[in-house]
Amino acid sequence: MSYFNNLIGDVPGDPAEVARYAREVRAAGENAEEAYGDLRHSERAVPDWQGASANAFQSAMSEQKSAVTRLQDGLYMAASSLENYGYIVAEFKRLAANVQGELEKLDAQLSSVPSWQEAATYMALSPQVALLVDDYNRYLTSLEEAADQCGAELRNALDIEPVNYNDDGVEIGSQRSLTERDMERINNQLKDMAPEDINQRGIGDCTYLAGLGSVMQYPEGQEWLASCITPHYDASGKQDGYLVTLYDDPLHPDDDAKQQVLVTDVYTRGVKGSNGPSVVSVFESAYGQLHPGGTLGGPDGISGNSGTEVFKDITGLEATSVLGMGREYDSEKRAAIIEASRNHQPAIASTTVVPDGTFDSEGHATVTASLPDGSQQEIFLNGSHAYTIVSADASGVTLRNPWGHNDTPSDSAVDGTFHLSWDTFSRYYGQVDIGTIP
Repeated sequence: MSYFNNLIGDVPGDPAEVARYAREVRAAGENAEEAYGDLRHSERAVPDWQGASANAFQSAMSEQKSAVTRLQDGLYMAASSLENYGYIVAEFKRLAANVQGELEKLDAQLSSVPSWQEAATYMALSPQVALLVDDYNRYLTSLEEAADQCGAELRNALDIEPVNYNDDGVEIGSQRSLTERDMERINNQLKDMAPEDINQRGIGDCTYLAGLGSVMQYPEGQEWLASCITPHYDASGKQDGYLVTLYDDPLHPDDDAKQQVLVTDVYTRGVKGSNGPSVVSVFESAYGQLHPGGTLGGPDGISGNSGTEVFKDITGLEATSVLGMGREYDSEKRAAIIEASRNHQPAIASTTVVPDGTFDSEGHATVTASLPDGSQQEIFLNGSHAYTIVSADASGVTLRNPWGHNDTPSDSAVDGTFHLSWDTFSRYYGQVDIGTIP
């Protein structure tokens, strides 16, 4: 009779099936490599072609070659990840089989004693059984972590960033690999983040960046964000990126989600710190990779998300909204915003949900704001934009523009942090979203 062996089950996964799929993916990579050779042959077939049409052909061919190269490299990386995962599954199955064998021996030992000794023998063997079951559970946990990492590596390797050209024909979704210097800088930033160093650029993800900035401005928020990023190492043990934990699943929006995303590239025209890609660049890249629409707007992309959605994606916790509608935040609503600030709750203020005509045809409104140095300065507020709430008190609200600066009517740029009275704030900011740091 089996007493102890029934305490464990089968280790999930089929190494042979994983290996078979890895071979298929590697074969697809070889096909992509052949396709690249065909493109090169087509390019050389018209050596004397000149003029505008030839230039357009060369430009299109360059883009196609780049795309096929990314696909080829991604398929080979995916195959390697699957091969490695297959080895891990096989190893944990072997270790689990050893545990099962030891438990079977203990079962045999228990079965060999007279019935009147069974209880005492059972109790005597229980400590050994507990250690073996602990080993088995540890193997399962490690295998689950390996599966999560393999999934993140596959998503990264096979990610195809949607095309997103702006009005000037610039590809907003272009990416570049993180360098050793980038990762050294980011590793240091994980110990001391600076929300003032967020500088939004070509991607319209102001709400996400404002949300990250609002979480980052508190010590417990920095600790939380740092816990969501883990260095990732290649097969040689060299750091090649980061595993980022996000609480979002765009393909299943009604489900609670916690996913790991491998980031080895950042957006060329994405957010930056003062010295280049930053911790926030890594989060932005992970967020874009997780969304099928990449840098595009709409429900599938990272541009235009709501504040409550952003906070849940960052923290995994629900957020609430306080509406002023471009009219007034009454005393109760002001108190809620002030209390959130005092309690270190992250908050975003958005220049949305306001009456038509609040902002001019260029999306601007000119206000007089107090800057951190105490000076009064006319600045532009931008319609349909999100700002980090730095603090709030009886005098008004201090905000930070995720651009890292504010434009002025005189075509200059001033500090991105500024203070508005409640009356001015209420007129231009129709909604405040308040989150919670875990």
